[in-house]
Amino acid sequence: MTKASTPLMVLLCSLLTGLQANAQGFDWASSGGVTGIANSFSGALDLARDPQGNLFLFNDGNTPQQCQGDTVFPSGGPGSVNAFVHKFNSAGELQWIRPVGPQFQPFSIRADEAGNAYFLGRTLVNTIIVDDSTLNVTAARNYLLKFSPEGEFVWAHNTGMPSTGGLGRTTMLHYADGRLYFQSGNLQMSSIDTDGTPQATLAATSYVPQTAFPNLWFKNAVSLSNGDVVIAGEHRGELAFGDEPSQPGDATAAAINRYFYLRCSADLSTIHWYRSHGSFKDRFQFNIPLVADGADNIYTIATLNFNTPIQFGPDLITNTTLVNGIDAVLKMDADGTPLWMRQLNSTASTYAYGLTLKDNGNSLYLCGQQSSSTLTFGSTVITASETGKGFIGEINAEGDYLTGFHTGFPAQLPNALQSFAYALVAQGDGRYVVSGQLNTLSPWELSCTERIANRGFFVTEFTGVSDAVPTPQINQVGGTLIASPAFDGTIQWLLNTEIIEGANGQTYEPTVNGSYNVIYTNEDGCVGSATSEVLEVINTGLGLNNAQEHGLQAWPNPTEGQLFLRGLSSNGTAQITVIDATGRSVAAFTSTGSSVAIHIGALQNGVYWLRATQGNTQQVLRIVKQ
Repeated sequence: MTKASTPLMVLLCSLLTGLQANAQGFDWASSGGVTGIANSFSGALDLARDPQGNLFLFNDGNTPQQCQGDTVFPSGGPGSVNAFVHKFNSAGELQWIRPVGPQFQPFSIRADEAGNAYFLGRTLVNTIIVDDSTLNVTAARNYLLKFSPEGEFVWAHNTGMPSTGGLGRTTMLHYADGRLYFQSGNLQMSSIDTDGTPQATLAATSYVPQTAFPNLWFKNAVSLSNGDVVIAGEHRGELAFGDEPSQPGDATAAAINRYFYLRCSADLSTIHWYRSHGSFKDRFQFNIPLVADGADNIYTIATLNFNTPIQFGPDLITNTTLVNGIDAVLKMDADGTPLWMRQLNSTASTYAYGLTLKDNGNSLYLCGQQSSSTLTFGSTVITASETGKGFIGEINAEGDYLTGFHTGFPAQLPNALQSFAYALVAQGDGRYVVSGQLNTLSPWELSCTERIANRGFFVTEFTGVSDAVPTPQINQVGGTLIASPAFDGTIQWLLNTEIIEGANGQTYEPTVNGSYNVIYTNEDGCVGSATSEVLEVINTGLGLNNAQEHGLQAWPNPTEGQLFLRGLSSNGTAQITVIDATGRSVAAFTSTGSSVAIHIGALQNGVYWLRATQGNTQQVLRIVKQ
């Protein structure tokens, strides 16, 4: 594969449409942040979509932010740390940017059916400035802000959650059926409607912390098919909800960091079950990913603590080598019963931040960050120094890692500290969007396009289908040559190494004997070409009347079952295949001589094609079973 010629971008945030990469199948890509070497602090930590496919994300910084030619200054003047909320349409085109300042730390973002965006964060001062609105607020509190589809500020809600437990720990924000869920106090969560009217509150029955922080950390939630909500969070201490027994029920276990999972009704009035698992490490500013499939199985991600045996259902894992932890994907059923736990396959600390269900419902994509070394998904090995440390992987419902690929890579190795992948959403129709941090002083490549040396965030849509040009294969069915696999690029058939004018389809019907092959070429994005092996067609058209002096012959034809063949090469083995009118192989035989007898009496009456393959040579006859 070679790089397509594309001009360098003059702005950090540029939109690339119709481009492809050599792994992920990118449809479009965009980035944003600060020009030069200044830093956008966190990148796009979270990502939301509305039913129309519009996308919402945020980044933060203390200098003007740029995206697709727009420049937006921070509220509160130079040096003010702002969160910048962005909206893109489904084609990746920027719709608006809204700064939130003057000292505002972003946590999470969600969208409703009408395209309104809800943005959760923490103000460190007693004012929040959004566009022309200046709000008098309580400092060191989490606030939830609503934006209209056009980016107009609608309202702000004081969640009641104080600043405790470190930056970004109380990240839970969930939207479902007109309700928004978030942490509203040290030991409680609440819901409000889309008008900002309080609806319900759920609090822990008891908590005996084994840490200096007196609070829980509600991190995420997901809704099940009946509307119930499953909630995930962190605790270090003895914890109880409702009438469920206190957990973990052991002083030693209570002294280590654990994750709790809780299923309750949508109105928070009924607790169905509560579970506590560990030892898992803090997620800090990152949430605990939660995804539910069509059967209400629940998938999540946990960071395995060091040197502590962790039991989850049938799986027992002890991380004996990585002091900073390594992540694993976990699955439980709708009753909270653990089903399996699968550690990421790496010898270095590796973290997964995003998780989404694939359209097939049978597997999931996860994304994250490598620290060094390699990461293996199935037969795919990703090397951190070559891929920029950002990755996307696939795992199926049985817990098997299938494949993986990078999220951009530096054009000038070895500068690989960049492109961490933080969040994932599914757009439908086999399309997915990933966002994250673009943090490099080296040019960054995505879709074979070089980016200038800036820092900020990236967001890109991908299909997960490899863009490498596949090597075509030719099969002959009747009088038709068929190239496979199907290919959307340029197709060219050749006869005796010469181009056949107008022969540019997936199939070709030859009119003369000779040596045929086909070339696949991709001329956009990552360009490349692949050529099939030669197929010798030596009896074109002769199978239609089954009368020839040379080549393959069969008799009697029509036949009631017994069929004698001659005209095969006496050198090597012939693979004989009988193909029905749909192209399906219905019988197969092997011959090592120039003639052979076969029996097809078990086949239904009708017309078939008999194909004899020896090396690169295929001979085809039309036969009739009566």
